[in-house]
Amino acid sequence: MKIPEPKFNLCTPNNIKRVFKTNKKEFSKRLFELLGTKQVSSVRLQTLGMNDNELIEISNYLKRICKNEVPVLIENCIGLCTQLKLDGVHLTSGERSVKKAKSILSKSQVIGAFCGLSKHSGLLAAEEGADYIAFEADYHNVKASGKYLELFQWWSEFIQIPVMGECANNCMISRDLWNYSDFFSIGNKIWCLETSIESYLKPV
Repeated sequence: MKIPEPKFNLCTPNNIKRVFKTNKKEFSKRLFELLGTKQVSSVRLQTLGMNDNELIEISNYLKRICKNEVPVLIENCIGLCTQLKLDGVHLTSGERSVKKAKSILSKSQVIGAFCGLSKHSGLLAAEEGADYIAFEADYHNVKASGKYLELFQWWSEFIQIPVMGECANNCMISRDLWNYSDFFSIGNKIWCLETSIESYLKPV
């Protein structure tokens, strides 16, 4: 049976580059609050639109905040993951880069692969050595539609590699998927200081 209470992969805001420059204090406050819940299993740096220097600055900052207590992952940048000695990489292109990451990263570094809704891609990524597989979560409905529920249920029953529900840009988590997931990724909305953290760290 699945773990009754999934943990959370905390994704930095899509506009983290601007947030880090203009609202660093508020971002830090929220991050400390989230880590304080003890429900965050990892922090993921989204990398779109940033250069290496910006990624290095923010990665090092996240490492200082997390203090080796919560793993820091970076999206797709295998080289920077090695250079900065981060805890792992989250690959957004299914199984395609898992083998490369496996050959470069150390055994202690985590490799995750987002595979959309493709069971086939998830199985290939698992065979290549991914430590967890992320599938798109049905965060548009309280009751998950069939294709989502069937995928998560099948994976949880037949595959030992942990599964993550990817809903980083919308924090609505279906209770149906909650019952079959080891982790959920959460992002954008969770960073709003005007809303309670507790309302997002549970299914609806």
